[in-house]
Amino acid sequence: MPTGEERPIAYASRTLAPAEKKYSQIEKEGLVLIFGSLPTMAAARIQRWAIILSAYDYHIEYCPSEKHSNADGFSRVTLPVMTDVGTAALSEYIHALIAEHFKQAPLNADQVARITRRDKVLSKVLKYVMEGWPVDVDESTRVQIPDRLRKTVLNELHVGRQGIVKMKALGRKYVWWPKVAADLEQVSRACESCQMEKKAPRQIPLHPWEFPGQSWKRLHIDFSGPFLGHTFMILVDAYLKWLEVFTMPNLTSQATIARLRRLFAAYGLPERIVTDNGMQFTSEEFKTFMQQNGILHSTSAPGHPATNGFAERYVQTFKSGIKKLAHLTMDLEDKISLFLMQYRTTPNCTTGQSPADLFLNRHVRTRLDFVHPDVTVTVRRKQYLQKFYHDQRAVERSFSEKDAVYLRNTTGGGNKWVPGVIVKQTGPVSYKVQGRDSDVTFRRHGDQL
Repeated sequence: MPTGEERPIAYASRTLAPAEKKYSQIEKEGLVLIFGSLPTMAAARIQRWAIILSAYDYHIEYCPSEKHSNADGFSRVTLPVMTDVGTAALSEYIHALIAEHFKQAPLNADQVARITRRDKVLSKVLKYVMEGWPVDVDESTRVQIPDRLRKTVLNELHVGRQGIVKMKALGRKYVWWPKVAADLEQVSRACESCQMEKKAPRQIPLHPWEFPGQSWKRLHIDFSGPFLGHTFMILVDAYLKWLEVFTMPNLTSQATIARLRRLFAAYGLPERIVTDNGMQFTSEEFKTFMQQNGILHSTSAPGHPATNGFAERYVQTFKSGIKKLAHLTMDLEDKISLFLMQYRTTPNCTTGQSPADLFLNRHVRTRLDFVHPDVTVTVRRKQYLQKFYHDQRAVERSFSEKDAVYLRNTTGGGNKWVPGVIVKQTGPVSYKVQGRDSDVTFRRHGDQL
């Protein structure tokens, strides 16, 4: 009590069992401690009692018998009960009183110390401090930053805008807290300056053009030059791999349409044409020509020539083939004819057959005859393998309408990436994006977002 007076808070008693009556005095006193604090345990005696009592913070003070005025008759009257039923009930009551006391008591240092010993991380720290650190622990010293100061430290690490990797390296040199790497990544991703100057993201999974399944159904067109003093229009059929090359004296829409009219007169109208965004293909005159002939015209995303990579690849094939004929004494047109004859009669590595065999629907007479494989199955297998090897380095990435993104700046000035919002998905990997600071919409490929 506040006055120093002692009063009992609870009473408990039971009669000693026959075996307990044979205990020595010190064993009986130890049994009293166990009986008054914990449920009855198996007879482990003094050694086990010492282990149990070591979990408590207490001290024993000797008090002479004449001063035991608080031990009145109620606590001294023995009971004829020698079983543990009453003991268990009394122990539950005592534990309930202790639990109720701790609910009302404020957090203290003893509780913190006790919980610290049970914590997975801090218990290891306590062990290392008391017993010594393991030999294989990193000898570098890092400061553990409290939660309230972590934002300040993150800003200090990010002040140089060096990127995620270097920020982590710098952070590992000085500080530590749980999930510090994830916090550094979040800071870098939330920085608008870093995002605007970020390198191009990893390519999205390859989305190959669908194999048309028929000849002269989809054509890819591109211009090559100046090359050997001339500019050439390269046209290739997606199914046949049939290649056409035209020398172009000028690059106007009118000249382009004239070449296509002659070509369509020989082979018919295709269903679709794929080009880049050159002025010849985006003019009103060319759009009218496409509409009048019922041809679907598709253009690649600005600044992303890989969309029309099929034609780009055949531009390289044409240039390489003509360069190898430089030793021949013939004019340029004859060299082009020779190149086209050799190319069209040579089996294609994708289809397994020559473009001439497919286009003429018959075998071209050669000294060797072979069994023609199923072209569709062969091409799809090639496309699958191409996609498989490409996608090992790719990352799946898609966007929905109203998604906030950064789009590639293809104007050649300003930041590499500018903020915008997805307006519409125009194809499997193509999108219309509106700039955040303007009403202008842009067409972008998934690799440019």
